[in-house]
Amino acid sequence: MNQKINLIAVELEYGHHPILTFAYFLNDRMKQGGSYVTMTERVRKIDAVNRKIVLYKTVGTGHRYMELDMDKIKDISGDLVSHISESA
Repeated sequence: MNQKINLIAVELEYGHHPILTFAYFLNDRMKQGGSYVTMTERVRKIDAVNRKIVLYKTVGTGHRYMELDMDKIKDISGDLVSHISESA
């Protein structure tokens, strides 16, 4: 997973904002637990300090960008990272 995130960071440094599919754990707001969901979206930036991947998808009426907690991401797929195996 770290290799994929590092590759995304390099692409962002070059001004590219790849469209990727993320499988991540989403907490249930009503009860304990949650489920894995997938989302395909363009990456806006990586916040290494807070360990978040910021997407161009906006949430709420305040035009905040959606953030995915890196620790809750199960998989990242797409053309950019397809050559990196999960065992790597």
